[in-house]
Amino acid sequence: VADNGVVAFWSSDYKIKVYESGSTATLPLSEDDYWNTYVITDGHAFVYRKHDACCTNQNYSITYNDGTTEVALSGFRSKTPTPSPGRDFQISNGWVAYTEIDSSGITHVWSFSPEGERNQRSHFDNDSYIDKLGRDGSIIIARGNGENRYYSSPEGVLTEFNSGVKNYYQNGAWYTVKDSSLYRLNLD
Repeated sequence: VADNGVVAFWSSDYKIKVYESGSTATLPLSEDDYWNTYVITDGHAFVYRKHDACCTNQNYSITYNDGTTEVALSGFRSKTPTPSPGRDFQISNGWVAYTEIDSSGITHVWSFSPEGERNQRSHFDNDSYIDKLGRDGSIIIARGNGENRYYSSPEGVLTEFNSGVKNYYQNGAWYTVKDSSLYRLNLD
């Protein structure tokens, strides 16, 4: 459920449904042979997992849909864990953060801007995942086992910081909770 009241969900036939202002519509999908699940929305666009039907040798991709057109953000992959909302894809204010696997099998964080530009945001020699996506396109990235956190500006500049337990983006600023205290992060 988005802040504007738009609700996105997948139906029993694995189509993406959108409930808005008292009516339900089905998003247009480029292919009917796949299941579409784990949809999230910012109230204007949608990101979800597209995959082979259940239950063996499934491949997964992360897909964006603006309500009219479907765009594959990541290639199909079988690496576990399977892509999931939060860790592998988030959407906020038209920005999408998502993960993609390189030719060496390493998971990296990418962004998809409201203008449709794709940018690789992590370049580590081990896996990285999304911690939190800000409304301005900035991303907190978790590296490796999650102990290392990096702030990626909308332009893709990385800054390592000592993260707390939970990170938040509120009113144009980043905050972290650590040892029962809330800290504003000065990352720019």
